[in-house]
Amino acid sequence: MNARKWLFARIAIGLIAAGLTASVEGQSLGKKEIVFGGAVALTGPASFDGAYYKKGYELWVEEVNKRGGILGTPVKLILYDDKSNPNEAISRYEKLITVDKVDFLLSPWSSGIVAPVAAVGQKYNKLLVEGGGCAEPIFERGNKWIFSTMTAVDNQHSQNLFEWMQTLPADKRPKTATLTYHNSLWAQGCAKGVRTRAAASGVRLLLDEAYSPTMSDATPLVSKIKAANPDAILNCGYLSDGVLIARTLKEMRVNAKILWMSDGPPNRAWGSILGDVANYTLGTTHWEPGVPYTGAKALAALYKEKYHEDIYDKVALAWASLQVYEQAITAVKSLDQEKIRDYIRSHSFDLVVGPTRFAENGMPTISTLLDVQWVNGKRIVVWPKKDRVLHQPIDGQDIVYPKPATW
Repeated sequence: MNARKWLFARIAIGLIAAGLTASVEGQSLGKKEIVFGGAVALTGPASFDGAYYKKGYELWVEEVNKRGGILGTPVKLILYDDKSNPNEAISRYEKLITVDKVDFLLSPWSSGIVAPVAAVGQKYNKLLVEGGGCAEPIFERGNKWIFSTMTAVDNQHSQNLFEWMQTLPADKRPKTATLTYHNSLWAQGCAKGVRTRAAASGVRLLLDEAYSPTMSDATPLVSKIKAANPDAILNCGYLSDGVLIARTLKEMRVNAKILWMSDGPPNRAWGSILGDVANYTLGTTHWEPGVPYTGAKALAALYKEKYHEDIYDKVALAWASLQVYEQAITAVKSLDQEKIRDYIRSHSFDLVVGPTRFAENGMPTISTLLDVQWVNGKRIVVWPKKDRVLHQPIDGQDIVYPKPATW
C-alpha cells in the first residue's frame, strides 16, 4: 500500500471509530435525542425578561448541538409562552411532562411562577434546574427535585447596598430611608432583607409599605415618600413598577441621597425607557460579563455575535441551568432523574455564574450579586470590588454619592 492509500485508510478508520464512539455514547443514554422543555413569558408584563431566558436556552442548545450534543446525543428544545400567568405556566408544564414527555424541565421567570411550576415537577418526580426564581419560600417546601442557579435568595438583594454604606464615614451614612415593595413573593423577601439590614445598620425606616402588582398610579405612594423626606429611597420591585415610581419621583421632584430600586436598574431597558431619569439609580444584578468565572466573557461575546446586543444577566442564569444538566448527565452517563438529582446534590459545578455547589434545599451555596448604577446613560458595576467566590477584582467604578438632584 502506497503512502497516499495508507493515509486515506487511516483517515477512514478514524472517521469510522469516531462515528462508532458517538453512536455508542448516544445509545448509552437510550434515546435518539434529549428533550428539554419549559415555558417562559413571551407575552404579558414579564415578557421582557422572558425573552432573554428564551435566547439563553436557544443559544445553549444551538452551541451544544454544534459540539455533537451530550455524549453524542442531540438536544431538542420545546418552549411555550406562559403569558406571565402562573395558571398558564402550570398547564404548560403539565403538558410538557405528560404529553411532550420531555426529559428535563427548564425554568420560567419570576419566583411567583417558579413556585407553582416547582410543585408540578415535584408531583411527577421531575428535575427542575432553574435560574428564574430566588424567593426563599420556594426552597422551604421539602422539594427534593429543584436546584437554582440564581446565585442568592430574595433577602440577600440589599446585601451590597448596606455593605457599601458601612464603608462610608459615620457622619456621611444615610440615617433614614423609605421602603416600598411590589406585593409579590420575591419582593416580600427582598423587603424582609432590607428591614433586617436597616435595623443592623442604624438606618431608620420612615415608611415600610407594599403596593399592588397592578398599581397604575404611583402618586399616592410617592406622596408618602416625599412627606417622609428620607436620606435613601429603597424599593423592591420589577421593571414596570420601578419605571412608574421613578417617573413619579421626577414629576413630584422627590430626591434623596440614594435611589436603589433592586430589579429595575439592572434591566438593559432601564436607561432606554427612562432616559435621564435613570441617572444615578442603583440596583442589584445576579451577573455581569466582567465577572471572573469560567466562560463568562466567552458567553458575552457569543451572545453579542448572535443577537447584536449586550448580554443581560437572565441569559447567563438560563445558560448556567443547562450547564448543570450537561455536566451531570455527562458524569453519570444516564438520563435517570434520580441519579442526576443525587449527583447534582453531591457535586460542584463550574458555571458561568461561578463555581457552584448546591445546598440540601436546592439553593446554591454562593452569592455573587453585584450592584450597578446608571451614570450618563451607561450601566456600571459599582459593588463589590472583588467577587465573593474567587476574591478576584471586578472591573467597576465608585458609586456616585450622594445622588445629584437631577430634577
